[in-house]
Amino acid sequence: MLYAEVAVTVPVRLHQTFHYRVPETLKGELKRFSRVEVPFSGRRVQGFVIDFSQPPKLQKIKDITRVIEKEPFLNEELYATARWMVQRYLCSLGDSLQCIAGSPVGSTRLRQEKGLASAGNPHELTGLVRAPKQKLAMEVALARPGLRKAELAERAGVSLAVINALLAKGLLREVPLACGTEKYLSPEGLPT
Repeated sequence: MLYAEVAVTVPVRLHQTFHYRVPETLKGELKRFSRVEVPFSGRRVQGFVIDFSQPPKLQKIKDITRVIEKEPFLNEELYATARWMVQRYLCSLGDSLQCIAGSPVGSTRLRQEKGLASAGNPHELTGLVRAPKQKLAMEVALARPGLRKAELAERAGVSLAVINALLAKGLLREVPLACGTEKYLSPEGLPT
């Protein structure tokens, strides 16, 4: 029986990978760094085959669903770059590999992640004196630009309604995120 170690493109711990059984029908198509589709937490997600190894004994092993790209874009040098990105940007291995490999060939849909950033002068929090939850959320947003709505709400200990109110007031704005990081892109498309 052949098993593949897969880095999935969903939020997990930094270097966490998962083992999947390689079905007989896919053995000829699968290579190291192949992009695959795998079952993960009740849904199907993309991932990259990092290696072929025996899984830990205590896991229930699922099958790889399909090979998305038969000829991998990634190689050893790009894999080393992805591992550096994990350390530098504290993103998962799957996310960093996805950033490097890009969308699968033939994919017409690109999803741009959005984060939040201050829309004005960071020193103008005086208008929020009577809205302490909004003021707290703004302070967290200023300290950690690029957080997604739910992340900002969680870190500030407020509801999504508070974050939406700040967006409606124009104090926060949504900005595109650099792939797999909490860094957001400047209007020129460069990470800040």
